[in-house]
Amino acid sequence: MRYMIGAAIVFLGPTFGRIAPNLIGLSDKVSQNTQYGIIYLILIGLILLDRKHSKNFGPYILILIAWGIHQITFNILFL
Repeated sequence: MRYMIGAAIVFLGPTFGRIAPNLIGLSDKVSQNTQYGIIYLILIGLILLDRKHSKNFGPYILILIAWGIHQITFNILFL
């Protein structure tokens, strides 16, 4: 289930990527990094929730690391 949640988080990117530049007026790079921030907050919240209930939160950490690598790669390639 946790990996399925991680796969569903991928759909936040295109959604926020179309809303932020058009409605809010953010640049592409700022909206992309804001998207990463929202994803990190969601994943950290899920990690804390699973830790509180003594459940396996390892998949969320793996997904968080993958998104971190994705953000670093994005910012290096589009400087």
